[in-house]
Amino acid sequence: MPTLPNTRIVQIVSNTNPTVFRSGDIDLGQVSRVHLKTLIIPNTEYNVNSKTDAVVIDGVSVVVPQGQYNIDAYLTALKTQLDIASAPNTFTVAQNPNTFRLVFTKSGGAEFTIMKSPASRLIGQHSTKTSVGLTLTTDGIPDLSGMRLVVFQSYTLGKFKISSLAGSTDTVKTVVLGGEPMSVPFGQVLKSESTEETLDSHYFNGYHNCSNFDMLLTDENGDALELNGSEFIISFEMHVKGST
Repeated sequence: MPTLPNTRIVQIVSNTNPTVFRSGDIDLGQVSRVHLKTLIIPNTEYNVNSKTDAVVIDGVSVVVPQGQYNIDAYLTALKTQLDIASAPNTFTVAQNPNTFRLVFTKSGGAEFTIMKSPASRLIGQHSTKTSVGLTLTTDGIPDLSGMRLVVFQSYTLGKFKISSLAGSTDTVKTVVLGGEPMSVPFGQVLKSESTEETLDSHYFNGYHNCSNFDMLLTDENGDALELNGSEFIISFEMHVKGST
């Protein structure tokens, strides 16, 4: 990878997120700007993970085992956990073939309420809704597409950004350097190489010490990615004192 005069290419290879970079390069103590240059990120975050595994019904979290699911396998696993939580009553969970929305039906007992929960995106229900006649049809369609966006956060390298959380009116304050849509399916590797025209950049006010810095890969909600131990590679172009 060619470098310009007074620049340093810093490459991180890691399988832990978050991670901390430590360098012995004294020049990185006087950095004027930094560019996010290369991302090599495996799409190995399960669509059912610790952030999305729970459906909240009547205030009870019903947890589906973590893993990568298609819609049929997910509905089977969800029904199993619902039946355990609602015994002796049982549930059927099916997808309407015309609208693609999910239909929950309870065999007996009282009406039930699905609340906003970690699995809201997976089941297509982002707000609280109560069954009628022991049947509930979700307002939206299930989305098991998994990781949608990779965001690089670093309090050392990034710049403050306030953005809306996906699917809500809440806001989150993050320190980001750049992001990239996850454009490959589960099990494949995203490879993104920036050009001088497309580099995500941060210009410091004066010089900044980048010899040690923190790094966190997150999704669009600011939650840490769960890559399940897979290795990722990130490289930066840093302009040190004396460069323009």
